[in-house]
Amino acid sequence: MKRGLIEVKAGIAVNGDTGMIMQNMPYCMASETIYRACRNDSITVNDGAFLLNVATYGKEVPPDYMYTYMYEPEQNWSCYTHDFDEDGYSAVDYLFQEDCYFRVCLKREDGGECTAGDAARAREILSFYTAFEEEERGDWFEQEILKTADTVCERMGEEKSLVFALLTDSHRTVNGTWKDTVENIAAVHKMVGFDGIIHLGDLQDGMLDKRMCRRIVSECVMDLRRICEPVYLAIGNHDTNYFKGNPQWLTQEEQYGIYGRFQDRYVNREDTDGWYYVDYGHVKLRMIFLTSFDHRQKVRYGFPEREVRWLSQTLDETPEGYRVLVFSHDAPLARLDYWADEIRNGEMLTQVLERYHRKPGKKILGYIHGHTHADFVYEEREFPIISVGCAKCEYFPDKKPEGSMRYMRKLKDVTQDLWDVLIITPGEGRLDFVRFGAGEDRTVKNSTKIWAHRGASGYAPENTLEAFLMAAQMGADGVELDVQLSKDGEIVVIHDEWIDRVSDGKGKVADYTLEELKRFNVNKPRPEYAKVCRIPTLREVLEALKDTGLTVNIELKTGVNFYEGIERKTVELVRETGFENRVLYSSFNHHSVLKIREYEPQARLAFLYSHELSRVAEYAKSNGVHGVNPSVRGTLFEEEMRECIRNNIEINVWTVNKREDMERLIRMGVNALITNYPDEARRALEG
Repeated sequence: MKRGLIEVKAGIAVNGDTGMIMQNMPYCMASETIYRACRNDSITVNDGAFLLNVATYGKEVPPDYMYTYMYEPEQNWSCYTHDFDEDGYSAVDYLFQEDCYFRVCLKREDGGECTAGDAARAREILSFYTAFEEEERGDWFEQEILKTADTVCERMGEEKSLVFALLTDSHRTVNGTWKDTVENIAAVHKMVGFDGIIHLGDLQDGMLDKRMCRRIVSECVMDLRRICEPVYLAIGNHDTNYFKGNPQWLTQEEQYGIYGRFQDRYVNREDTDGWYYVDYGHVKLRMIFLTSFDHRQKVRYGFPEREVRWLSQTLDETPEGYRVLVFSHDAPLARLDYWADEIRNGEMLTQVLERYHRKPGKKILGYIHGHTHADFVYEEREFPIISVGCAKCEYFPDKKPEGSMRYMRKLKDVTQDLWDVLIITPGEGRLDFVRFGAGEDRTVKNSTKIWAHRGASGYAPENTLEAFLMAAQMGADGVELDVQLSKDGEIVVIHDEWIDRVSDGKGKVADYTLEELKRFNVNKPRPEYAKVCRIPTLREVLEALKDTGLTVNIELKTGVNFYEGIERKTVELVRETGFENRVLYSSFNHHSVLKIREYEPQARLAFLYSHELSRVAEYAKSNGVHGVNPSVRGTLFEEEMRECIRNNIEINVWTVNKREDMERLIRMGVNALITNYPDEARRALEG
């Protein structure tokens, strides 16, 4: 037997019904920490002035689960056995009958008040004799440490990168796996050198006494800071210490006092709010950290309006050329969170980020969060939303958002651990997640989109409703189309200024009314397409695509005929049909592109060109346009293209029909492939 140390606090007691800590009990002192005991261990009171009581807690059942609170009975790691009795204080030694966990409780024999001085004498008052030995760390992590470090070195590349240890949902418990996680992070850091550590919340489980909460959090953060600094935190829902109605919840000021005090040197804050940002000027990156939980609100998960306004202002003040990466504990959208039917102001916050992302020269690299205890990349908004699995060892496969990944976890195995080395390469717009432990490596980038050139024109007559709807069925992300004006001023979708090539008629588009144009069959280039196809109006196309979510690249055909008023009419129609956030305007006539801005200042704009355009990034940037639409031949000048990427200028390439060109441009990281064959481009994109 060896003698162990038990620390007690004056003024706290154990609730005999729940086993939880109670405060403001001057006649008691008890241990906040739950200790481990083996069968035949014993506790002795050495001072006759004190009486002893013990509260015991059952062994973990089953060992996969590490919860200190109750989700469901079968998921509770430890159960209070109700051994504690208010009338059970005595001077008799306590002998443990089985392996268990426990708290010690003391009272003065004379009924007097327990003081801080009494608590400080705990090692003199108590003797804990135990056979329990901390298990030695196994060697099951050695190869994982080497593999992770090697992969990080391979992924960093030539562009300037930042490297962080990234983890979330540690849910630290008495006998959890935190110590192993910390040692693994430290081992990888020694080999690759982190720029910092990011923890996305739920450091602890909640349901604690406030003092215990402060203690656990402080220990966790100091453990991470001893590895390297800075350590950035996003406050989780359990970090508020509120769970199942725990009255010991932390106010906003108390949360700042616990979490914010570790970070004042590194970040820019507003008063005691939990949201902040930090800039890395040498790689032109702004990292924004948000809070996403307030149990005092009717909708607990979400973002206060004040935080959304702060985010909007912070984005507007982001220096020129910087990219933005956003972190929070919870997801911004309810469909990405099993536990919340609604995210307060989540859609508003997402739209603020999307509006910024669409501005010329601006880019949201991604939104990274925890909370779901699962891996998932959601790519149906303007930027990727990335969920990270939990560091705590659990196998909890249900109650996860649809489409998410969850993994078998096992103690004393490499899958016991789960965290990432996050490599941020702003110049390439790339996020690499190198996984340590359970799960797989991931690379996330605003991936290349597939836009169907005049619809799926490799299979159906170009610029027809049939071609556009076929593109949607083939998995295109958008369509490219051409607009001109009829004789009576209607916006019609057709590429050539003459109808001869595509129809059974002859003459200029501008010489026919809409009614007259509708008489022509435009399947001439595709005689095998038996169905009669008509020239559609832009209104008809937008209404047909309304529920598809497709982006629409509208090319203004003002390079040969200058259609007076076409810019204003097109903008008004786009606004009327609700497509403002789904349209990119382009033209070979760059004057016409810039004229769009007179009618829609927030419109996305791109310059079209055929071959090489000298200093294209500088040209686009100086004119304040979002992107350029070069021909596939124009992209052979790769340095010009990479300069666009470095300056957040979108590159949408036409017409990309060869597999080798598709693969080359995907590797380059262009924004969109404009192709006649969206199905083939999809196969190239998916490997």
